Amino acid sequence: MKKVILTSAAMALALSAGSALAADLITKGPPVAPPPLFTWTGLYVGVNAGFTWSETEEVNLVTAPTIGLGAAGGLVSVANAVAGTAIFNLPNDSFIGGGQAGYNLQFGAWVGGVEVDFQGLADADRTAVLGQVVAGPVPGQITVSALTVQKRLDWLGTLRARVGYLVMPNLLVYGTGGMAVGGASLSASITEANNVGGLTNPFGNFGTFDETRVGWTAGAGLEYMFWPNWSAKVEYLFYDLGDVTNPLSPLTQTAAGTAIPVAMGNTLETARFDGHIVRAGLNYHFNLATPVIASF
Repeated sequence: MKKVILTSAAMALALSAGSALAADLITKGPPVAPPPLFTWTGLYVGVNAGFTWSETEEVNLVTAPTIGLGAAGGLVSVANAVAGTAIFNLPNDSFIGGGQAGYNLQFGAWVGGVEVDFQGLADADRTAVLGQVVAGPVPGQITVSALTVQKRLDWLGTLRARVGYLVMPNLLVYGTGGMAVGGASLSASITEANNVGGLTNPFGNFGTFDETRVGWTAGAGLEYMFWPNWSAKVEYLFYDLGDVTNPLSPLTQTAAGTAIPVAMGNTLETARFDGHIVRAGLNYHFNLATPVIASF
């Protein structure tokens, strides 16, 4: 009789434990895998687009007064219509877009790395024309002049270091700086003519500068890791490619179909290529290192 009672009690206890376990499984369900971890360490590539505008807009054209002798009957050519300094405002404001690639190393809440990018400018070609009509020292002489200047920035690239702090595990605030390289162009021409002796005696000069310029850049940005391999960023950069001086050719008069050099002082075109960039970007991270999440 005792054995029957003990056996019944054991069976009841087992059934009770099984029911509790089954109820626990029903309540909690099967084990759930932890969410995927991500890291800022590793290679990344991406695209960007934004807007750029000039810091320095002025283009200066500086000439010296000129009195020279032409070849048509010893007529006097006076280039005083372009003497002095002419200032043109030519902003290189443009849409800008391109791609970037880089590498990050994460140390707890700190992230350091290097990034290279290349952008094209959609509409950074600016031209200005200034016309003048001046009476010359010879009775009845009229000198007509046209000054044309052009400033252009075709492309821009940077190689920069980045150092940032994770205000949240997936939000990076960073500063950046390094080298800037760009394709800068500058040109100018002066075309004049006078009517001494009832004849038209055109004369003028020109000059073109087209060079890859090297300077510096610095800025700051925010980058948000919205998915384990994807991040979006907004960024500001200032770039400076330095001053450019473009000397024009000697003033030349055309008389009776023959080009005759006319004595004159130097004619120089000067400008500075610098400006601001605001852009947004999208990066894909390859996450080559062991996945971790920053701890705070």
